[in-house]
Amino acid sequence: MLNRHILVLGNGFDLQAQVPTSFEKFLLNQIKPYIHTLKPDEKLEDFRKNLIDKPELNILLNSQLTFWEFFLLLTNKTNWRDLEGAMREYCLSPEIGGNSSLKQHFEILNSNYFNSSIKSSEDAYLYFLSKKTSYDSNDYSIQDHIKYLVSELEITEQHFSDYIDGHIDKNKECKQTYRKNSNLLFKDIFLLLNIDERDVCDIYTFNYTTPWNLMPNFPQGHKINIHGKTKEKEHHSGAAKQIIGINKYNWTSTEEINLVRDFFKIERINRSPLLNSATLDNLAADLHSHKGAYRSISFFGHSLNDIDFPQLFSVLDVSNFLSDTSVRINFLFTNHTKTPSATASGDIRSKSEQFLSAYLKSRIDQSDELHIQKLYEILNTQVNFKFIDYNFYSHIDYNFYSHIDYK
Repeated sequence: MLNRHILVLGNGFDLQAQVPTSFEKFLLNQIKPYIHTLKPDEKLEDFRKNLIDKPELNILLNSQLTFWEFFLLLTNKTNWRDLEGAMREYCLSPEIGGNSSLKQHFEILNSNYFNSSIKSSEDAYLYFLSKKTSYDSNDYSIQDHIKYLVSELEITEQHFSDYIDGHIDKNKECKQTYRKNSNLLFKDIFLLLNIDERDVCDIYTFNYTTPWNLMPNFPQGHKINIHGKTKEKEHHSGAAKQIIGINKYNWTSTEEINLVRDFFKIERINRSPLLNSATLDNLAADLHSHKGAYRSISFFGHSLNDIDFPQLFSVLDVSNFLSDTSVRINFLFTNHTKTPSATASGDIRSKSEQFLSAYLKSRIDQSDELHIQKLYEILNTQVNFKFIDYNFYSHIDYNFYSHIDYK
């Protein structure tokens, strides 16, 4: 009988393989055509420090950046998951009630707004929107404004797709580096998980690349790009499949539900190819047909942030680990950011506990006390944490990988 495994790859896989898919590298790339004073080793944090008071701001306000690129540039966050959270807070009303920033800005734009001095990020957003939208038209409604923001997101995603393709397909040196590093990463992951060419390994990836295509003798199994691949285009608009998205908050009123209904297009749960594509639905159904056959489910390079919980929970559903205690749950981590292993271990342990706790509460109707008891049973008997030393796997070889070409 074949051993079946599930491997979930987060953006940390591409980052570890030295593909510059971080939001920092992307945004710096987007502003390069406008800001000619950027240094080769410029840090985004340094560039946008006190940006409101710098002359560069005026250049960006009159640039061809999308609203979301401009928004993310001024948002004081450090990675994609935090930025998506900031988008969610901007678009949707907070749980404590009140209007969203999106609605507030629309109302300001439609109340005799005039361009005054820019003293804050909000002033900058309003100035940018006033130049790019048709808010001064009597026919410009909140729904029109939402459609504009959705369109701006699709263009941003296309820019990000082109940016990644530029590194993977058009940059020979980067492609060779990615080929070598992704092979080595898979090699080490499979060694740690005791997966060989006789096993089945189904992969869910949150990346926009297909690294398994670069590796010979890869274990059989389904390969699912949850956000789609950068080269896949939507038929109706030519835009890239979903890359960036948000989750909804709890609504505070019927009025608010009606207001943002059109904005559901931007939510992950409604834009995910995994949920909406007939082909991927069939693959997901096939995965579920093997429920109970999986011996392990492993996560590598993933933030385990609540932004991705809907997709991550659907992956956990396949593993049947709640009733089968022999199913192992592995959290793999590396020293990608030069973080000490003890610190990285503590971080992944804390996030994995929150992740599994949220899953239990969403799937099992029990008291908090029973949830905690079940959580610690799982953590103590089924969960493993495995550290990948970046300098370790390059010295290991065996027949399964004997045909890999690193040139």
